[in-house]
Amino acid sequence: MKLLTLELSGIGPFAQRQYIDFERFTDSGLFLLRGSTGSGKTTLIDAIVFALYGDVASGSEGAKNRLRSSYCGPNDPSFVTLVFEVSSGIYRVRRTPKYVKEGRSTPVNPTLILERVVRNSDDPSGFSTVEPLSRSIMDAQSMMTTFIGLTKDQFLQTVVLPQGQFARFLTAKSIEREEILRDIFGTQFFQSLQDAFREQAKDAHDSIVQARQHARSSLDSLLDDVSHSHLGQEWACTLHTLADSLDTFTAGSSLITEFSDFRLRLDAQLEDDLQQANAARLSQKEVSRQLSAELTNARDLNERLTERAQLVGHLAELLERAQDIDAVRSSVAELRLLQPLELPLRQHDSARDARERAFYALTECFAPLQVTPENLQLDELQALLDERERNLQEQRESLTHALQAQAQLTRLRTEQKECMTQCEQCAKTVEDADFQIQSVQMQTAQFRDKLEAARTAASTLHDVEASCHQLSTRLEAAQRVDHLREQLVHLESDIQEATRLARTCGERSHAARDLWLRETAASLASTLREEDACPVCGSTTHPQPARFEGEESMSREQLEALEKATTAADKRLHELTAQYSSCSAQIATLDEQAQGDSASVKAQLNELTTRIADLRSLADSQQSIQESLAECEENEKNLIATKASQTQRLSHLRQENTDLLLRIDEETSVFTQLMQGHTSLEEWTSSLEESTQAHQRSREALQRYQQAEQRLRETQDFLLEALEGAGLSPDSTGIELLRSKLPRLSELSASTTILQEYDQDLFATRQALESERLQGLEGQSPVDCQAIASSLEDAENALLAATDHVASIQAHRQGIQRSLSNVENALSALTSALESGYPKQRLAELASGTGPSLHQVPLSSWILMSRFEELIAAANPRLAEISHGRYELRRSDTDATRSRKNGLGLSILDHESEEERNPSTLSGGETFYVSLALALGLADVVMAESGGITLSSMFIDEGFGSLDLDTLDIVMSQLLALRESDRCIGVISHVDEMARQIPDQIEVRWREGEGSTLSIRAS
Repeated sequence: MKLLTLELSGIGPFAQRQYIDFERFTDSGLFLLRGSTGSGKTTLIDAIVFALYGDVASGSEGAKNRLRSSYCGPNDPSFVTLVFEVSSGIYRVRRTPKYVKEGRSTPVNPTLILERVVRNSDDPSGFSTVEPLSRSIMDAQSMMTTFIGLTKDQFLQTVVLPQGQFARFLTAKSIEREEILRDIFGTQFFQSLQDAFREQAKDAHDSIVQARQHARSSLDSLLDDVSHSHLGQEWACTLHTLADSLDTFTAGSSLITEFSDFRLRLDAQLEDDLQQANAARLSQKEVSRQLSAELTNARDLNERLTERAQLVGHLAELLERAQDIDAVRSSVAELRLLQPLELPLRQHDSARDARERAFYALTECFAPLQVTPENLQLDELQALLDERERNLQEQRESLTHALQAQAQLTRLRTEQKECMTQCEQCAKTVEDADFQIQSVQMQTAQFRDKLEAARTAASTLHDVEASCHQLSTRLEAAQRVDHLREQLVHLESDIQEATRLARTCGERSHAARDLWLRETAASLASTLREEDACPVCGSTTHPQPARFEGEESMSREQLEALEKATTAADKRLHELTAQYSSCSAQIATLDEQAQGDSASVKAQLNELTTRIADLRSLADSQQSIQESLAECEENEKNLIATKASQTQRLSHLRQENTDLLLRIDEETSVFTQLMQGHTSLEEWTSSLEESTQAHQRSREALQRYQQAEQRLRETQDFLLEALEGAGLSPDSTGIELLRSKLPRLSELSASTTILQEYDQDLFATRQALESERLQGLEGQSPVDCQAIASSLEDAENALLAATDHVASIQAHRQGIQRSLSNVENALSALTSALESGYPKQRLAELASGTGPSLHQVPLSSWILMSRFEELIAAANPRLAEISHGRYELRRSDTDATRSRKNGLGLSILDHESEEERNPSTLSGGETFYVSLALALGLADVVMAESGGITLSSMFIDEGFGSLDLDTLDIVMSQLLALRESDRCIGVISHVDEMARQIPDQIEVRWREGEGSTLSIRAS
């Protein structure tokens, strides 16, 4: 993985946009990240980790929540954009943190955009998007972890090397070293696994103890059941023996077999006891059944004797009532003769009442005619009604003619109104046609004007497009000028820096040459003798030989290196000056081409582009305008034709309206004659309807009176015939006699019921006495049931005792069998617990190293020993080179602190004395480069563990200040050697010597009230 660019704004102390192009450091392979404490160096690392993993390097929630810069305004953005390259391509990720705006309680949610990009020099960012991948935080995070191939912890272990942690690691005790390695390698899983094995072993031990206690409890319960049963003590003794062997019970013990034999013998004994008790119960049950049958027969005989005596007494009572019953029979016979005459009498009375009501109604109907029905015969009344019917028929015919005349008059008036409406509509149509003709003529004139304008636009479009092309060329030149002026600003800054560097290098080179000359002259003078010729001037006398009194020295190689640096600085200054001149010349040329700034030229181009679009649109509309013009001309012709036809139709409609008005006057005269003085047809119709209904009522009343008279004659004849048939006088005397006797008919139903109940009771009593159940009882006496019941009670008590004995045996048997099953299940559970628990206990002993014949090293420590040896193997080659082969790291089972044995002891083999040393005896510089070797070794181990992934970017934290210059040079050579594996190393340090040795730098500068900014210098 390689970091390409980092852009951030509103993050930590960086309120404004900051941009880092890491590819500027690719050639040198080494750059320095420097700045005062608290200026924001760590924030840059946090920004990278946040972009890739949504978290900060420290991992604390508080630090993550402080990502939002306190220097930001309410609407200032906060974001981190990182471009990185992996084997699958180049990706750009942009994240915004979660934060709460000032004055609000609802937080702004975090966002993420992940996209695949490619290099594009034309894009201002240097990269252009080829594929948007995801905006989902969860999905994008999963994708990036897959692309990078490292988790956050692995990334931090390889990108930000924890050499400070390894400095503490060198002098730590074994127990402290174990905690550090566990944090570095993340081996908490094996410790958790070891703890899980221990918990499983504890659970298994608890399960075995619980199962053994349960088995003991089950045996005690079985012993209690046997002791309280009818069984002898020998069974309890056997159980005591089995219970005593439970404490030594193991998975292969014979206790289960012994208990199975005991259960078989106990089941057989219980079965025998139950069969004997059941036999005694069945014998006693038969005795009880016989006594119960004898008692039932005795009670039945006594009940039949009592019933017969009661029936004989009841029969005697019935025979005593015979005389009264005969009197009732005579009264019923007489009433039954009068009963058929009741209906004819009621029908006669009803017919008489109906005739009186019909006569009253008839009198009311003929009252308006001033006719009294009782003074006329029925045929005379019928003749009056017929005459009245004829008059009503004549009036109905006249009304019909009047209604027809009114309908004709209404139809004519309706036609006249419709004709008038059509006249108005036709006149309106003619008026609308005039208006539409005028409107179409105006549209025609407008379309002709538009057509002329479109033809003019088409002729001028080419010239305007040519002007637009010229403006586009001017705008490109103006935009190029803006870009070059930005470059010019950067070049001015670079020239100032290069001038300062060239001046500094020149001064150093001049001073070095002067020092070298003076040192060389003094060296030559020191070898001259009085008679020797001077190699400089050739003189044999040396009155003033050169002397060198300074403490510093300058070698030829150092002088040449300084002169090369001066030459390179001068060359760099010359190149930047040439670029500045070239850029200025291009700006002058392009200014002449642009003829204005980019904003004004762009405004002119936008205005001209809009005009071209309008002209092109107008020119393209010629065809549609011509079609619209032709359509308008055609509409004008159609409207003129429509107006002419509607004008002619209006004349015809007006003539038709005049004719209809004349016919309406004629029909009105005819209708007035037909009305015959009536105010209206409604009044005439209502009057005729009332007369017709009154006539109908009179006819119906006469008909009902005739029917009532006929019904009265028929019922009177039927009543007289019935009286004669019953032996009564067939006249009014017989009718009155019948009326006097009819009230007694209400007694007929009750008397009949009395006779029926008496006859049924007498018959039932005689039938019961003659029944088979009561035959043969004469001369028999009741039986004494008390003695039989007493014997039956004794027999049932004996049966109950026998049944209780059987139930007791069954209950003991069920309880014992349940306890036997519980014991058997408990022993089986104990066996299962022992079989499953022993492997868990053994596994826990192996993992914790506490069992017999083990190496006494826990699993987690053994894993750490293996990882520790990998770390030492990866660190030793670099340590040998940095220390010139003097030091070598070695793992030992113990350390000098005499802490517990865990295989994580560390010693330093000093090859000069071939003795092992305690790391605490190393000097400060030795401690740093040993810890650096460990940190670099850790990066190699973690990357190899992650599938051989190569990280081209790496940061190393503070610690270089403890090194002397020689060791610092060696460490620097090690860091520079990392470039061979395509790595770019960022060193985080305050040491001035590092700043002098590493020319490529990122300086973080903090200002009070403004926050931090970045200053980047790269070769």
